[in-house]
Amino acid sequence: MLYRDFYGDRPAAAAATYGAIRGVIGEFEDRNTSFMTPDEADFFRSDLQGSFEGIGARVDWDQQTDTLIIVEPFENQPAWNAGVRRDDLVIAVDDEEIIGTDLTSAVQKIRGPKGSTVTLTIVRQGEEAPLEIEIVRDRIEVPTLTTETVGGNLAYIRLNTFNENAGDLVRQAVKDALAAE
Repeated sequence: MLYRDFYGDRPAAAAATYGAIRGVIGEFEDRNTSFMTPDEADFFRSDLQGSFEGIGARVDWDQQTDTLIIVEPFENQPAWNAGVRRDDLVIAVDDEEIIGTDLTSAVQKIRGPKGSTVTLTIVRQGEEAPLEIEIVRDRIEVPTLTTETVGGNLAYIRLNTFNENAGDLVRQAVKDALAAE
């Protein structure tokens, strides 16, 4: 009846359905429960594959500033090489403001085909004005884990991210550590 009798612009049926589902899930107030559209789910699955095309940085959404924050630029990857630093706040991507949007849509703007260029407008503590940093995207292999031998007979394995390669990489790291004994 709403669609039949509503006067004015109506959202697409899929957008209305997705909004209703998000509304119900939001009522649970559980930060570990969320809804993804098919496009968002495809995007999420690409993260689980352990590689993507982009700038090479771990990011999050800063609630206080309502924008994207750089958690960690991956060493020797495009963001790192261009001078992006931990705790940089990204306020625009290619001159399009992202403040007040959301993590998924901001990351989708930053990612892109290998060899293409993206410009981030960054606010950095200690800098008077925002910085414009141009980055050439590349194929990024997400560093899944790091290992270190401590004291000769103790191995430290740090799992940085869960992806489809993580189990195999942890098993191999354990095998390598045991073989080194």
